[in-house]
Amino acid sequence: MDVKNNKIKKVLVTGGAGYLGSEIVSSLVESGVNVVVLDKFYFGRDNLTPADNLTLVEGSPLDIGKTSIALKNVDAVIHLTGMVGDSSCGLSEFNTLHTNFTSTIRLFKLAKEVGIKKFIFASSCSVYGNNSKVDEASELYPLSLYARDKIYTEKALMALADDVQLTIMRKGTLFGWSRRPRFDLVINLLTAKVITENKITVYGNGAQWRPFIHVKDAAKAYLAVLFDENSTENEIYNIGFNDMNFTVGSIVYKLNDILNDLNIYPEISFDDTKEDDRSYKVDFTRFSSKYHIESRYNFKMGVLDLIQHIKTRGLSGWWKDKQYSNYLFYKDLYNK
Repeated sequence: MDVKNNKIKKVLVTGGAGYLGSEIVSSLVESGVNVVVLDKFYFGRDNLTPADNLTLVEGSPLDIGKTSIALKNVDAVIHLTGMVGDSSCGLSEFNTLHTNFTSTIRLFKLAKEVGIKKFIFASSCSVYGNNSKVDEASELYPLSLYARDKIYTEKALMALADDVQLTIMRKGTLFGWSRRPRFDLVINLLTAKVITENKITVYGNGAQWRPFIHVKDAAKAYLAVLFDENSTENEIYNIGFNDMNFTVGSIVYKLNDILNDLNIYPEISFDDTKEDDRSYKVDFTRFSSKYHIESRYNFKMGVLDLIQHIKTRGLSGWWKDKQYSNYLFYKDLYNK
């Protein structure tokens, strides 16, 4: 990937201070590309290191004025902003659709008006809902507002794309340490609980399939698409690795094996009173065959790195703060 000679010289990243966004922005800044971040900065700015080629604009795509400023002289847009996850989106249908669908369409239309040629949209493998083995051509069975919203947005963007090269990235479930940590993600949450409380509780029977991808590997995937000069068609890709499809139950035992090697022997329990019908095993062949990206962080490496960071910050339960959970943050925000 020749970044130096690439035509992409300036990029707008919405939600660039978030869990995935902060990793993408950091990599882009280090590559020498000029980066503009449009973000409400609900979780602070400290996770973005100041740089001459980094500009921060406080706002959201719903603010036409701020968005117009952020889009000035930009070559491409990576759109991450929005409410993420089933639990967060379940708090308010109006806020979810307004923050996600409406803001995305406004941003896309404005980007078209100013001549943006490349637009990358963050979707999710959640759109598959409950399906055995799926690829990009599979039927979609959304089981949550979050998944339905992603499908609405994907279809609307495809209808509007015209001469904009649109890439829709259906990511697997993220995990691992980021510059803006999150502990409302299954692997991160289980790891934090077991390190600080020595117990693991699985909700459901553990048979549900999920695809996982480390946040830093996901950031690498976004950059590969961004700097790809050979792709001109509108595309949908599943983003992840075939060997990172796990059942929730297998995650628990993989985590337990890692902990046992560290002389930690947690209590494991299953709570069948809270069922989770989502289960999807995803085929990532289409993306991997085009971009040939290899995972930098497999499950064990990602978990060990996460454990080290948690221990460094202390075992006091700091990770339970709303600062590290989209769900708890938005729940508090909407109740004010």
